[in-house]
Amino acid sequence: MKLSKLFEELTSLPPELREAFIKGFSILEEVIGEMVTKDEFRELKQIVQELAERVNELAEAQKRTEQRVNELAEAQKKSEERLTRLEITVAELVEAQKKTEQRVNELVEAQKKSEERLTRLEITVAELIEAQKKSEERLTRLEVTVGELIEAQKRTEEEIRRLGEDVRKLWWGLDDLRKQVGGLSHTVGYTLEDRAINGLPKYLKKRYKIIVKRIDRRYISIDGKKFQINIYIEGKRGDKDIILMGEAKTEPSRKEIEDFLKVIRIIEGKIKGVKPLLVYYSIQDEIKEIAEKEGILLIPSFVLPI
Repeated sequence: MKLSKLFEELTSLPPELREAFIKGFSILEEVIGEMVTKDEFRELKQIVQELAERVNELAEAQKRTEQRVNELAEAQKKSEERLTRLEITVAELVEAQKKTEQRVNELVEAQKKSEERLTRLEITVAELIEAQKKSEERLTRLEVTVGELIEAQKRTEEEIRRLGEDVRKLWWGLDDLRKQVGGLSHTVGYTLEDRAINGLPKYLKKRYKIIVKRIDRRYISIDGKKFQINIYIEGKRGDKDIILMGEAKTEPSRKEIEDFLKVIRIIEGKIKGVKPLLVYYSIQDEIKEIAEKEGILLIPSFVLPI
């Protein structure tokens, strides 16, 4: 019966040990029942008891082993997890290292370029220093030149002052001369007009068969504005009435011709059949062509009787 109880206690062993011990003890029980004496049985019992204790110790050791295995398995799992994280971290570090090396290469290249720019800058600064020296030398020479120019300016201003006095004196003389020339011009013009007024009736009759009935100077008012006509002629050619209006100019200019025609155009708006006339002392060919093209009757002063 005690052997049977032992069998029950063996059930707490791991399956592989429990099975072996159960088979061994079954065989042992049969052998003992047939072969051993009482003393031998007691001795065997003692052995079996020791064996049972040893088995318990083995079972306990097996439990501790299994617990240790479980702890090792858990530690292995954690180690694998840590190893996985470590692998990921190492991969990230490898990638970061690549980027770092790329950045370092970029920095090295940028440093090369910076050194090249610095070298060029040093050269430029050296050139600027040299240019500054030359500028200072030129400035020194310029200061000397400016001083000379100031002295020359003073002398020039003095010369200009004296020249101004001479010019003023000359201007006063020219002003008198202009007055004399102006008076002479008016005199020549009036003389030419008088000669035209006196000589035109005879010339027009002989040259153009025009009988002058009236010739003088007069003002014609049109729309409240007065126009001076230096030579005004009323006459007849055959049974046709003719009105001539003109001026006497020593040497007519293009502007004088244009101004004269403007007056004639205005008068033609009020007096029909007006024929423009111009007595001249001398005239340029191009001015003469313009006057003839505009229908002005040109009469040189030398054909008029004195």
